[in-house]
Amino acid sequence: MRLWQDVSKKGGAVGFTPDSTPEAVVEFVEAKLATVFNGSDHLVIHQENTEVLAMAILQVNSLEIIAHWMELKHFMVRPDMQSNGLGKRFSTAIAEVARTQLHLEQLFLTAR
Repeated sequence: MRLWQDVSKKGGAVGFTPDSTPEAVVEFVEAKLATVFNGSDHLVIHQENTEVLAMAILQVNSLEIIAHWMELKHFMVRPDMQSNGLGKRFSTAIAEVARTQLHLEQLFLTAR
């Protein structure tokens, strides 16, 4: 949740304005994580030691006809770790996980 708050405070497009309250972020993140825990979505993180430096959620499609692709949502890199290639390496790792572990053919990403 700290990553989500840090990215929001820096103006990142992760669903909140920089002045959002921590309580609002916590409530939203808990709801998002519930979709991961119940198997509806997949959480991909990059961490060093115990610190999360980047994360994204792969949103599962409920229709069988489009089960071969997922939408990449809430892609974020810790603000102080940006501009050093971590985002590119992380997106490459996500694509590898999608291909080899989830057997997906496509990922979709919408960005602002």
